[in-house]
Amino acid sequence: MSVYINKRTSVVTINLNKSFYNVNSIKQTVKDFSGVCSASIKGNDRFEITLKAKVNLDIYILGYEFCNYLLALMKNENIV
Repeated sequence: MSVYINKRTSVVTINLNKSFYNVNSIKQTVKDFSGVCSASIKGNDRFEITLKAKVNLDIYILGYEFCNYLLALMKNENIV
């Protein structure tokens, strides 16, 4: 997992390993975060999720909260 923050554009980019993270859980997390940010998912060698805040929030925390939520969701679904 890696999280990149572009201060100029206020965009957070998260790269996730396809062999560990579940695409359905990623999609559910994007849906659950839809109230606070817009997101796009690309899947080349890794999953690349791009987040753009819809509301005034700390973008330095957004990516990590997204990842924490995703991992908790996967744990609750017994994926990890």
